[in-house]
Amino acid sequence: MGWTGAVQVAMRSIVAWMCALVALAASPAGAQPAQVLPDAVLSAIGRLNNAGYRTRNMCSATLVAPDMILTAAHCVPMEPRLRDTMRFVAGWDRGDYVAARAIAEVMYHPSYTGPTVTNIPHDIALLRLDAPISEVAPLPLTPLAPRSVAMAGYMSDRPHIASVFGPCPATPVHGPKLLRIDCPTTHGFSGAPVLREIDGAWHVTAATSAANAASTFAVRVQGWVQETLGE
Repeated sequence: MGWTGAVQVAMRSIVAWMCALVALAASPAGAQPAQVLPDAVLSAIGRLNNAGYRTRNMCSATLVAPDMILTAAHCVPMEPRLRDTMRFVAGWDRGDYVAARAIAEVMYHPSYTGPTVTNIPHDIALLRLDAPISEVAPLPLTPLAPRSVAMAGYMSDRPHIASVFGPCPATPVHGPKLLRIDCPTTHGFSGAPVLREIDGAWHVTAATSAANAASTFAVRVQGWVQETLGE
């Protein structure tokens, strides 16, 4: 399939996301059996709440440096004043959590201009926290395109514990920018990490952006994210 064909398939597949713009709109029906992930990995993954640390208005995010998290760009309001109440809550588990931090700085992918279908290949952002998190180790990144992945994040219909999917087949689309992952997700999972195991350690290879009833689309960390983090 050529560039044009891949884009057309992706656009047809994410019509539900286009209508919601800032939310995943998929059913988790047909998801693969849950992958088992170590507690240390799940503790580095958290909820990105838009109005405090307990709110249901949320996305997912991953600690990728002591003071930096990775998420979907559409999860972060482009108007600065709307970010004041945002909180990253690492390892949220039925009221317990590892750490909670406010957001000090937002860095969108330089080609991201807003939550539209054409921006999905650039729907990724790095957020600097107002203080480092030392209670858990950040997850490393990998640019390698995997054939099988796991995903972990928070869904609005199961918001108090991380949902884990995998192993899920993954296919690069839109050149090196996107992965199509054959596991569906739903609202709240935006920004959740796509994970690949390398030599026994889990690495982040992409952040989820959009979904339909069969697949999830994720933006790879290769390029801008790694360059920004100095990797």
